[in-house]
Amino acid sequence: MKLPLHGWAPVLAAWLLAAPPSPGSPVVRGQILDARDARPITGAHLIWPGNQPAGSTGDDGRFVLEIPPGTDHLLVTHIAYASRSLPLPAMGDTMRIRLEPRLLSLETLVVMGPAPGAEESRFQQERQRAFTTEQALEQVEGISLIRRGAFAPDPVIRGLSASRLQLRVDGMVVHGACTDRMDPVTSYLDLEAVDRAIVRQGGFDSRLGSSMGGSIELHHLPAHFSPEPLLRHHLSLGAADALNRAGSSLAMELSRPRSALRIHSSFEEAGNYLSPEGEEPHSGHRRVDAYASLRLRPSTRSELDLLLQGDDGWDIGYAALPMDVGHARYRAAVLSGRHALPNALPATLEWKLYHNRVDHWMDDSGRDELLMGMHMDMPG
Repeated sequence: MKLPLHGWAPVLAAWLLAAPPSPGSPVVRGQILDARDARPITGAHLIWPGNQPAGSTGDDGRFVLEIPPGTDHLLVTHIAYASRSLPLPAMGDTMRIRLEPRLLSLETLVVMGPAPGAEESRFQQERQRAFTTEQALEQVEGISLIRRGAFAPDPVIRGLSASRLQLRVDGMVVHGACTDRMDPVTSYLDLEAVDRAIVRQGGFDSRLGSSMGGSIELHHLPAHFSPEPLLRHHLSLGAADALNRAGSSLAMELSRPRSALRIHSSFEEAGNYLSPEGEEPHSGHRRVDAYASLRLRPSTRSELDLLLQGDDGWDIGYAALPMDVGHARYRAAVLSGRHALPNALPATLEWKLYHNRVDHWMDDSGRDELLMGMHMDMPG
């Protein structure tokens, strides 16, 4: 009979364990049993003084050990059993060791670590170096991305995505229109328009609804009040070589003591990338994003906020999918208010009215190879 090389490993190990000790060397033999039912304990650890491993018991609970010079005790341990340190018997005697089962009862278990609350600091640090909202989110511990192309990667929290997460924008629950997850909510927010991202991992916080994986909550940059009339503006230009990507954004803000208005718009265009094989799959896109934030302070105890946002993307290529996107459109409106109630419970009353709509048109007209041999445009 011939055995492959790996087939000899168990045979060799059994021979070594069963091999008798060196002639003339003192040995100790024994068996370890459960003190309740005399059942042999397999895999009990045998340790010489000084934490020197001696061996372990076989399936029948038996062991044969060569005694090192000057050794007179043997420690026996096994999980769920109380350990025992025993003197070695006289030469030729067999040890019968019975271990008592042991249950660990802990009245208080304290776990130290960061609270599963808002992971804002890491996002704020990375947003200065990132080009998109998803790139900044990816640097938060526990978040990874599923990429189906160069645009709109799908955020994942510790391996959980889609229906196992809560995705919110300015307090609204927003669902993508595509069943293939080609338009996650994060793809409809320009990074420069995002004020903060609150990431909660795990299902420990139910304030945003039930979710197994956690939640990602994104908030637009609001307008700010100012003690004196103030006009501010911001213009930025950016480019990236890998996708021939170029983008620009313009923001203007008018602030007063009791009113504030902020308008932000951005444009982004990217070309196709080259694969390692030198191919150029359809992976570019064009995108326009705009939002306006209006804040009013009717009194010292009340505030009203109105936010309007629109985002459009065209000719979006997904190299890993059989379809591309001809047009993706997002529209949202949020009206909210806060009122302080002195000498009352609750001390603050907040309310919010919102509406959002996502439209999505899948399009494969730009592809040379078609999955079904014909064009299958699918609006949604």
